[in-house]
Amino acid sequence: MPVETLATVGWPPVVGRPGTLETSVIYRDTFGNLKLSALTGDLLGALDGIAHGEDVVLTVSHAGRERQLAMKWAPTFGEVALGDHLLYEDSYGRLCIAQNQGNAALSLQLAEGDSVRVGRPAALRGQAAE
Repeated sequence: MPVETLATVGWPPVVGRPGTLETSVIYRDTFGNLKLSALTGDLLGALDGIAHGEDVVLTVSHAGRERQLAMKWAPTFGEVALGDHLLYEDSYGRLCIAQNQGNAALSLQLAEGDSVRVGRPAALRGQAAE
């Protein structure tokens, strides 16, 4: 099949700015993990020097309601307490939101198409995180 005949995936754009990464939920897997349109490289570019174990704040928008969620940028589920949420990199290099031994889609009430803005707590000061 010629390359010209292949279709591109119409995922929402990823916008990285110094200190902030704007992305969207593109998929919910069978475990309730939420796959984002952004890749790990997008996060590393936007949040210069971010390291695993650092706190991040996700500003999420679902059904017209915006709220903030605090969690860790972690390499594995075992790096956070049982029931805690985390931002992690899947085996494809894609950013994901998960809950350790839980269902992030249900517990956070997020779905495909919801927008997610990732930043450091200090970059979002003045806005309370849940």
